[in-house]
Amino acid sequence: MNKDELKNLIKEEFENLIEIQRKLYKEPEPNQKKAAMDKMVEFVRSLSKGLTEGTDSAGGYLVPEEFRAEVLRIAKDVGYAMRLATKIPMKTDTMNIPSLASSVSVGWVTEGNSASESTPSFGQVQLSAKKMMALTVISSELLEDAGVDVVNLLTTLFGEAIAEEIDKQVFTGSGSPFTGILSNSNVNITTMGSGDTSYDKVDFDDLINVVASVDANAKKGAAWFMHPTVVAVIRKLKDSNGQYLWAPPIGGQPATILGYPVYEIIDMPATSDSSQANKAFIAFGNLKYVYLGIKGDMSVEILKEATIGSTNLSETDQKALKIRQRLGFAIALPKAFGILKTAAS
Repeated sequence: MNKDELKNLIKEEFENLIEIQRKLYKEPEPNQKKAAMDKMVEFVRSLSKGLTEGTDSAGGYLVPEEFRAEVLRIAKDVGYAMRLATKIPMKTDTMNIPSLASSVSVGWVTEGNSASESTPSFGQVQLSAKKMMALTVISSELLEDAGVDVVNLLTTLFGEAIAEEIDKQVFTGSGSPFTGILSNSNVNITTMGSGDTSYDKVDFDDLINVVASVDANAKKGAAWFMHPTVVAVIRKLKDSNGQYLWAPPIGGQPATILGYPVYEIIDMPATSDSSQANKAFIAFGNLKYVYLGIKGDMSVEILKEATIGSTNLSETDQKALKIRQRLGFAIALPKAFGILKTAAS
């Protein structure tokens, strides 16, 4: 395969991924929105009677595509992983995706000499779909009288729950069911100086080293990810000239550190557990290199007899709606990420 063919192959792969994401989250036309909402309202009302258009093989009612799309759209708006990762529809339970481990090199050639040819190295990552569930309790009367407000409430509740759980797995997953960025042994690791075993010991040099560890190409689009309490610590840092590293939000753009956006992730480690040694607590990198697989249809199961927390559904005449969606994720290029850890001792 020559250089032009390789170039076209890589370009085609990225164009395909962009088209896939466009289709998954395409904004409906104004005249389509009302029809979609009407169908969603009718679906929610039908749940009170236990009647919908179809039932999946695992039990539970298939939700209309409009409802599924709206839940995932809200999840994308709320969660950073859903918003920034590369989304891929999965047709099978497992899916092998090619990843670019190294690119084509470029050099200068003197007159009369031939150019040296380089071949990009392709790796492979596997997406494996796992079942995700989100649960909410709602009164029977509210289901029966469902209107636009109730539909908006339900889609928001489920969308936010899904977004938070995906963020949790992508950033801090410990292997059940996924291994997140902080636990991935192949990402770039920067360790704080000896004796720096708490988060408030982080300094300017630590952050510079984290940025320097990440692949240069991946830095275009990279960002910081940390818990809000850690952000409060970072905001106080100054460089050698006494200037704050933190640049506040401007014109709707997020705050930045060293020129890169800062995103607050509620499931990242907080300062309350900062006494731990050898603990990863800050991530930096480009979520484009996280592949998020979406498998099959979304379904909802109606629970009538269970006890949810302290609520007995039967005694209180309420129902629990349990949304199920199969998802998978993999880090396609670990070197696109860097993490900061406290010292071992």
